[in-house]
Amino acid sequence: MTTRARLLLRAAMVLSLAATAVVVGGDTLRPRAARAADDGGDERELRLIETYRGMLAEDPDQEYPFRRLLEVSHAVGGLVGLVRAYEEEVKAKPGSYSAWMVLGHLYRAAEDEAHAAAAYDAAQKLKPATPGPALARAQLYRRLRRWDQAFAAYDEAVGKLKERDRLQEVLREAAEAAVEADQVERANHYFDRLVQTEPGNVFLRMQWAATLGKLGRNAEALAAWRDLEERAKGQEKHLVIIWKEIGDLQMTMGDLAEAEKTWRRALDKTPVGHWERQTFLDGLIAVYRRQDRLRELVAELEPEMDRQYETLITVARLYEELADDAKALSLYRKALGKRPSDLQARLSEIRLLERFGTADELVEAYRALIRAAPGEPRHELRLAELLFYHGRAAEGYALIDQISRKYPNDPGVHQRVIDLWMRHGDRTTKKRVEGEYKTLMRLEPGEESHVISLGEYYWSLDDQARARSTWAHLLKMGKSPGEGHFLLAEVLADHDLTAEATAEYQEAIRLEPKNPRFAKAYASLLEKQKQPAKALEAWRTVLESAAGTRGGSAVREARRHIIDLWDASGTLDKEIAALEARFAATPPDVAAGHFLAAAYDRTRRLADAERVLERLRAIDADDIEALLGLEQVYTRQNQLRKAIAVLEDLARSNSSGALDYLHRAADLALSLGDEPLALRFARQVVEMNPADARAHLRVGDLYARMGFRNEAADAWRQALVLDPRNDGVRFKLAGLYRDIGQPIREEQVLAEIVREAREPTDALRAGRRLLQLGVAEGRLEQIEDVLRPLVESGNARSIYLKLLVDAYAFMCQSLVYDPRPAAEREQALQLVGERALKPLLDALADNDVAVRSRALDVLELTHPAGASPILARLTQETDMLAQIQAAATLGKIGTESAVAALARMAMSAKKPLPRVAEWALGLVSSEAAATVLAER
Repeated sequence: MTTRARLLLRAAMVLSLAATAVVVGGDTLRPRAARAADDGGDERELRLIETYRGMLAEDPDQEYPFRRLLEVSHAVGGLVGLVRAYEEEVKAKPGSYSAWMVLGHLYRAAEDEAHAAAAYDAAQKLKPATPGPALARAQLYRRLRRWDQAFAAYDEAVGKLKERDRLQEVLREAAEAAVEADQVERANHYFDRLVQTEPGNVFLRMQWAATLGKLGRNAEALAAWRDLEERAKGQEKHLVIIWKEIGDLQMTMGDLAEAEKTWRRALDKTPVGHWERQTFLDGLIAVYRRQDRLRELVAELEPEMDRQYETLITVARLYEELADDAKALSLYRKALGKRPSDLQARLSEIRLLERFGTADELVEAYRALIRAAPGEPRHELRLAELLFYHGRAAEGYALIDQISRKYPNDPGVHQRVIDLWMRHGDRTTKKRVEGEYKTLMRLEPGEESHVISLGEYYWSLDDQARARSTWAHLLKMGKSPGEGHFLLAEVLADHDLTAEATAEYQEAIRLEPKNPRFAKAYASLLEKQKQPAKALEAWRTVLESAAGTRGGSAVREARRHIIDLWDASGTLDKEIAALEARFAATPPDVAAGHFLAAAYDRTRRLADAERVLERLRAIDADDIEALLGLEQVYTRQNQLRKAIAVLEDLARSNSSGALDYLHRAADLALSLGDEPLALRFARQVVEMNPADARAHLRVGDLYARMGFRNEAADAWRQALVLDPRNDGVRFKLAGLYRDIGQPIREEQVLAEIVREAREPTDALRAGRRLLQLGVAEGRLEQIEDVLRPLVESGNARSIYLKLLVDAYAFMCQSLVYDPRPAAEREQALQLVGERALKPLLDALADNDVAVRSRALDVLELTHPAGASPILARLTQETDMLAQIQAAATLGKIGTESAVAALARMAMSAKKPLPRVAEWALGLVSSEAAATVLAER
């Protein structure tokens, strides 16, 4: 197809989408507006459209009615239909300001920026003094990063705004855009204008300072917060916020000396017990951690432990971080002596005892935790497991008996108790297991799994009689007359009790002869037992019970099994001849015809299958099953035109499946290279299912296959209007933006998925692509800004932590190969390590070995001093690779504590470790390291 022909075809397609009537199988569907009288849903949505249009006519910048208008736009042809409607309105009423504004918003939603700007210009000419059009243009150009035009529009809007709150909002938005554009002077200009609107408002200045920090302008943000500190003297409620922000910024900028002063000033100025005091102390700890000076801070804080409980807990935590577990344990115990109800301290004690304590100490710690947290069964169940693990079975049995009595109405507890009895009990505990199952059956009488599990337990003890009698309770369960017999039959069949299972299946079928599920299960059992005659009879029963569902899956499955049984017994040709005779009779046996077509299809006699199916269609043009079979036969014989014609007949005969049939027809048309025909089917799909996001999605897929990317994007955007959280569609849009070379839009869509994904796997997939894009476009720091708040939010944290660690790894890789001098590269790597320290330390504590290894790679390249304590602990782990990586990183860090950790490693009895430690010590240029090596 020539380029000109393709352009003409594209134009024809757009016109066809604008049409209000479609042809399906020769019948013309009326325009949607005409159908509204007969379709209550359409009529309601058309009324809603008029309501929202009326609201927008009064104020075209309202967000809610515009969003709702998009959501119900399918009633008028989607976004394309709305654009067309407003184009007609401005043509009829060229003086309508609101219509021009809404049309601009619609063009912007459709990503038609040129027409959007023109519409806003037209609106501005109608109301020169109104700020709305200028602000809309500013937002449009900001999204496109066309900064000169954006700021000209912002300035125009600001000059026309009179209402203070709205002016403040726009000035703040303009300032953020200026920071984003790296135009600091312009940003300060907007901020000065913002402050002038309300000079005494401290929160305005705070918002601006926070915005600067959020946008990565740390020096400007710090200056703004320092100015606020001067202005807020004596106002503690403001100062505690200001000190925290100043300290955090100084830490981010690597000015640790000033950060320490800030945290100490904040601690000096706030009273003991203040809600922000722990935040300031944590900030001070972070300073010392990054300098590998935690032991100095511990020595400073220890004198305060007796007077301040929070300081005591903090020092205990620091000793644990420094791998001095014995000292940490003694301090946690001291804290518990003061506050026995502190559950976090008790859990910390248990965590340490699990590392190096005795079994008796650990058991006693759990008992104390249970006394402190009565009514929390998970601690008691964990203690029971611990008792069994350490060979104290008698105590374990007594405890789980006690747990069972203590929580009589908690099914989850009884499930865990059964699990403990099953794993750790012996035959003498049989009655206890029975009792627990009976309790579960009492608590959840409708749950058949409890009955089945108790029977399974008896069966495992070779007590088949008790198992059978227990399973017999299933007869009283189920929501229909035969359900209980069916449940029992399934269990009996699973245990090879064929005769009994057969009797129960037969009884279930007798009680519910029309239930194909029962008959199918019975027939499958007979087939498995190599009883072909009885199986054949049973499958015939399935066929009869499903007779009212022509074309249903049960009928097709029964036919397939019967044909296979005929084939296995060598009677297939004979049965086919009999079916031919019945189908040839007058009148023809239609059921025999369907059976005959299935037999020919099963044996790959496609010409015979086609002959039979064509006759079935001649008998009944709306025979859905015959049409479905005929389409498959034509397709398999590569008679695609005929298959398409059949699919059109199906769409006409079966409206509920029309979407699938027409989409399939479009696929076949594309296979033929007939794009105009494929487009016609695409138009029909959307017209028949305007409110179905799946219809728009599939049409978008079709356009993408044809190379009509803009139309594909329109269809997918409409699908997102109807289903805004459909991540599959968002991935398709992101891929399309990548294909057409729009990385900014691709990044925006991927970032939305990362933030809002319903499934963690989708967030991970989008995040990985976002990282690839960040590497390619040199925007890894911007990707870090997206990921870091998500790690701190706590939701799906492990996924976001994995992505953030990968982001730092990519940053390091790019710096390693940077052409700058080695000293500059090293300095840049160290800055990354300092900024990334907290998430990297979190990653080292993660259970995911791959994430931990990746974090170690980053630490090895950046070697921040603050990583020394946790790396020292890693040298004591059993993972050899982690030990080697930790040692190498400690060698590069080279601080006093790093050397001490390597010295301990050099004393290890495990053969490879001393040599690894010696090698790592050789990387350190210090007298302490040389002394250790000299003593080896």
